[in-house]
Amino acid sequence: METKMTTLGRYPIRFGAVLSFSVSILLFLTNWSIASDGTQQLQSAVLRMNARLGSGETADGWRRFLLLNVLETQSAKGEQADIATLQMLHQRFASGTAGLEHPIFSDVRIALENQIRQLSTAYMVDVSGAVEQARSQFTPISGEAIDYYRSLAVRELEMFQIYFHQEYSSEEQLAAFDALKIEEAMEILLSVKIEFAPEVSVGKMDSMLRDIKQERDEVIRAIDALPFDNPKNDEPSETTRPLPDGEPTLDELKEKLRQLDARLQEVNDQRNQIRDADAPRAKLRAETFRKLLECEKRFSDASESFRDPFFVSSRLAFERFVRIYFYGTADNLQEDFLVKIAKLSEELPKLSNPSERLAAGEVGRVVEWLEITNQVPHLAAAIRAKYSRPNLYLSISEDLLNRTSRNECSTRPVCQTIGGQTVRGTATTSSRVSVELIDDPNQVHLSIKAHADVNSATYLQQRKITAFIDAVGQTEARRSIFVNLGGLLVEEPYAAANMDSSLRGTSSNCGLINRIAENKFSKSKADGDVAASARVREEILERFTTETQTPIANGREAIAKAKKKSLSQSAYVPELYMHSAANRVHITGKKSSRSTLAAIDAPNLFGFSSQIELRLHDTVLSNYVDPIFSGKTFTNQELAQELESLTGKKLEALSPQPNDGVPDEEESFSITFSQVRPVQFEFDQNMVSVIVTGVRFSQANKQIRAGLTIKLKFRITQRNGELKLERVGKAELDYLDRESKDAKIVAFRSFLDGRLNPAGGTEQSPVDLPLNLIPVDKIDAMKDRPAARDLILCQCRIEGGWFYAGWNLPPTGSLPSYAIDVPAIWTTADSARPSSN
Repeated sequence: METKMTTLGRYPIRFGAVLSFSVSILLFLTNWSIASDGTQQLQSAVLRMNARLGSGETADGWRRFLLLNVLETQSAKGEQADIATLQMLHQRFASGTAGLEHPIFSDVRIALENQIRQLSTAYMVDVSGAVEQARSQFTPISGEAIDYYRSLAVRELEMFQIYFHQEYSSEEQLAAFDALKIEEAMEILLSVKIEFAPEVSVGKMDSMLRDIKQERDEVIRAIDALPFDNPKNDEPSETTRPLPDGEPTLDELKEKLRQLDARLQEVNDQRNQIRDADAPRAKLRAETFRKLLECEKRFSDASESFRDPFFVSSRLAFERFVRIYFYGTADNLQEDFLVKIAKLSEELPKLSNPSERLAAGEVGRVVEWLEITNQVPHLAAAIRAKYSRPNLYLSISEDLLNRTSRNECSTRPVCQTIGGQTVRGTATTSSRVSVELIDDPNQVHLSIKAHADVNSATYLQQRKITAFIDAVGQTEARRSIFVNLGGLLVEEPYAAANMDSSLRGTSSNCGLINRIAENKFSKSKADGDVAASARVREEILERFTTETQTPIANGREAIAKAKKKSLSQSAYVPELYMHSAANRVHITGKKSSRSTLAAIDAPNLFGFSSQIELRLHDTVLSNYVDPIFSGKTFTNQELAQELESLTGKKLEALSPQPNDGVPDEEESFSITFSQVRPVQFEFDQNMVSVIVTGVRFSQANKQIRAGLTIKLKFRITQRNGELKLERVGKAELDYLDRESKDAKIVAFRSFLDGRLNPAGGTEQSPVDLPLNLIPVDKIDAMKDRPAARDLILCQCRIEGGWFYAGWNLPPTGSLPSYAIDVPAIWTTADSARPSSN
């Protein structure tokens, strides 16, 4: 595979062939706002840049010069990014340094500009007021906008092709291009004909028909509500009782009904005429959309195999075009916009109550629609900034990081020639290597420190007299390391030494000789100590540099592996960033998506502190399962398999129940999950609740077009020194709409109730949990670390939407005696709460 070296400014970088896409597209990008896609665009651009840079000296040069650790943090923060920091980063990318004109850098620069522009507006938005103003801010999707997204999708596909040709083997390339049919996808993209619906469209006529029908229904209800002279007569009298002033009479209402019927017929005829005239365009649009969806499905199916940033960004760009084309050429986008804004106005005030989780799901869906259709981008970004905060916090104390630090004492022989004289003896060094954390809001800044006390006993021979010299001193060596999830930067080490020598005596018994020796030693002591300090410093620096190379290399390798693994599991890895503060390493994450929000509020701060602290919001779990179940239909067998793969435990209630008196065909059923929050987790009252919402069901040949919610509660219980996850009480089944329930949904609810709450049957067996809640055997990074098993669980709370957990590692060879704050671990009568003893 042919590669070339291209010099970008001061740092050579391996790029292969320079991307050949036309400069005109790049110029077009600089003048186009990506609306509310700013965060996604920036994150994709940063991932692509890191993939191109790779690792090594070249990558380190650019990482240091462009402050990429800081960029990765601000990118991961999304709508919570700091504008001043973004502006500082933009200055670096726009500095004009040779090499920054390359597309991988210019893409980041453009993305930074768009993000700064978007957030500068969003941070000034009063969300409640902006929702009301939004009703009059509808923006039609222009042909130029659709054309732009087409160009962007083509460009991303070309970049993906070039990257694959350079970085993957011929076999892998063939497999990828055969699965994706990229050339066919680009041909379809370029052949899409953009035609808009007529100004008076079928969709608008449908809206008019709905309005007329609604008004007609109101008139009919008004007629039914009129008082009559003879209410017992089945045929009411035409003569009405006197009505209050201003109220319409029966005759007036009947006349209005007749006019509405005529209007209904007239509008319906017009609709049919418009439909017939618009049929060719609608048919072409439907056929184009079908082809685009086929291409999109190929990308979706391949997403398990290809996780590199260039594939991900090309897939997102393709999906973005499909949706902007669909909505831009739709019949009545404005009507849909008004419906979405009305929904937002209804649900947004509920978010002041963090327990309104379904409202958060509804708002997330509306925000996704606004972003896809390029509507009120400032409002969409402002909602995410205010109501979608990090939902994962993990911190590790400096004390725990230094648990592997050790004191070492070594004695070695000394034989050096100093000033033409040979000095011999021994030197004893007592050293300790430790880690110090430095406050830094954008990365982990740690200083590796090696401190040593040196004691030497040496002698030198001058003719027949031996002089004995003692020396004591302290040395210190340091090396700064800057870490983020995208890479690691290392500063050159430095060292200092301070030696103080003293004459212990000579081998002579002559007082005169001893006084001469002392006098000579005192005159040369200052220069000698300086020289000795310099020699010790050089020796310490050389040893420290050599000994830190291996852990630094291991760190680079670990980060590279983590980056590769995170790409292969991008559907499961939240947006993360790291920083150091207050003697702790903090890892902050946000798991959300285009259709979901993250945490509405921040976790509480407790006085209790532990070496490892975890704060997990229930939206993390809900957002994980959302794409698995949202709007999809599962049979009970398929659902059992999916849940077993997620939890590792078979759910008996979904499996066939032999000999229960129910015919075999009645054992199987299917559930169609809700589009919004199909599976909702709730952390509260020291328990975990799971709410499943199904909008339709089927059983045997019966189609049940009504919905149910199923709520299960779980808690962690300690029994006889073991922890169990057990169900609490009965499963709670409720109707989505009590007023419209029918016999079929009532019968099906009874069937499910029997499955989930068997009368006189055994309850679902509890799940065994590790005593410290850490499944060491299932986490690759912990399998080979004995300390992970020794961690003591010292905090466990589940309240207000958050799961709080903390662990301490007891000192080696001692019994831990930590305070325990574990109200979420319920005790039974025959057991005691887990303790650290």
